[in-house]
Amino acid sequence: DAVNKLMIDYALNYGHVVRLKGGDPFVFGRGYEELDYAASYSIPARVIPGISSSIGVPGLQNIP
Repeated sequence: DAVNKLMIDYALNYGHVVRLKGGDPFVFGRGYEELDYAASYSIPARVIPGISSSIGVPGLQNIP
């Protein structure tokens, strides 16, 4: 996949990559596959979770 190859290329050549994703990266965003691909090159990666739309939208509308 082109995105995975770019992540590895940038990590190896520039030292870091930020992969910003909207929504839940593990539902439709292929988050696990990207983490696994980075690990196959011994590149450390971490996930910083955001707010899922399933709780964010109701919260904006004051729905408990």
